[in-house]
Amino acid sequence: MATAVEAYDIPEHREAATASVDAPVSVPDPLTQVRTLKRWTQIGVYGAITGTVPLYLFVLGFTLWQETASYITGLIIATAAIEGAFAQMYRLRKRSAYPGLLVMELGGMQKVSSAVERSLRVIQHVMRVRASFLALRVDDENVNLISVLGMSRINSERFVQVGAPNLREALESGQPAAFRPASALLLEAMVGPKERMMFVPVLALQKPIGVLGLLGHEGNSDIKDVQLLRTMGIALGLSLENLRQKEELREMAAVDELTLVYNRRYFFEQMEREMAAAERYATPLALLIVDMDGLKHVNDTFGHAAGDAALRALAQRLVRFSRAADIVARVGGDEFAVILPRTSKEAAGEIAGRIREAVAREGVAAAEGVSLPVSVCAGHAAFPDDAEDMESLLRQADASMYCAKAALQSVVRS
Repeated sequence: MATAVEAYDIPEHREAATASVDAPVSVPDPLTQVRTLKRWTQIGVYGAITGTVPLYLFVLGFTLWQETASYITGLIIATAAIEGAFAQMYRLRKRSAYPGLLVMELGGMQKVSSAVERSLRVIQHVMRVRASFLALRVDDENVNLISVLGMSRINSERFVQVGAPNLREALESGQPAAFRPASALLLEAMVGPKERMMFVPVLALQKPIGVLGLLGHEGNSDIKDVQLLRTMGIALGLSLENLRQKEELREMAAVDELTLVYNRRYFFEQMEREMAAAERYATPLALLIVDMDGLKHVNDTFGHAAGDAALRALAQRLVRFSRAADIVARVGGDEFAVILPRTSKEAAGEIAGRIREAVAREGVAAAEGVSLPVSVCAGHAAFPDDAEDMESLLRQADASMYCAKAALQSVVRS
């Protein structure tokens, strides 16, 4: 099984999760009631043995050493029975409580990427394992290692590569599989003394979407409980799938249907966030307003389908020639905006110039065999140089764009 170790392609909305990934894990102990019941059971049974057995044996005429031997035997039998009964109760309680805790903890997250990291912290905390990693399935032959906790990324990649047959077994069977490399020397080199590595399938709607790797002590009963491991994999898979669907819905609600860049509503939401961040951290923030020239002429000459194609082409070029942190949105019929976090006014002017040149170099296929040049007018403004609030920044950028448009029309007429 080949292994892809690049960053997992998870949709991002640049919004903070409601639960911090790095916050300490403080999930409640689901076994508290069982432990309390065990203590009271022990007190009651040991009290009964201590209070009644010696007297009963004395009445029967047992000697002192016989009474002592019988008393000790009774305590041993009672202790073994209590430990066995409560061990089973612990196992049953864990199989329902631990997955429920994981689902509740991830329920407060907003992004899959944050939930992935948080899930490893919760699982390590409740199951007392030393290290863990999560690899999500790319296709039938590849998995993508997306999060590691408690070990180096290099070591986790080695576990995935060397244990590929065991990993594939977990994916195909839907059951946890132990790490069993072909060579005993490899096993000794990768897994410490008295340690065990398990591959747990992560299932969403009975479909394996990835593998959870858990490295723990050989004596850890949780890592040996196949049923517990399987239910944890199911809980994790359902939580991640639920978050993924929510992200898709948010993405659909935030994207302009025609151009596939962000829409006007999302632009204003993100503008408020970026403005608040710029004020809080005293960093610059720039805004570009980009207007397409000649859209009406394209619509009148070649039809609205050609005009739509021109808008899509412009949107794609704005995205292509923007930086990864920039936010491109369609805010009007032929008007786009680009939010430039941590960008000065001078840098914004340079970016606007590069975008104008890049857009002008490529034509748009308005009809078969007909390519039209596309030109844009771009205005820019920056916080705090030009404005101290969002409304003023928008007005300044818009005014700058209209000045650029008027200057271009003056040049064309002359």
